[in-house]
Amino acid sequence: MRNLKKLSKRDLKTINGGGAPVCGTGYKPCIIGIDANDSPKWSCIPSNLPCKPL
Repeated sequence: MRNLKKLSKRDLKTINGGGAPVCGTGYKPCIIGIDANDSPKWSCIPSNLPCKPL
């Protein structure tokens, strides 16, 4: 754990799944689109439904 370095907010956003919301029981996070800054938009959908592709 000694070789850890702090990541910038920009770097954290590029990590796949880094901005996913915490969803309630029975729901899962899915990307529903991309905003003007190329950041993913997330939504919580029921677990039994598939995530729609972009």
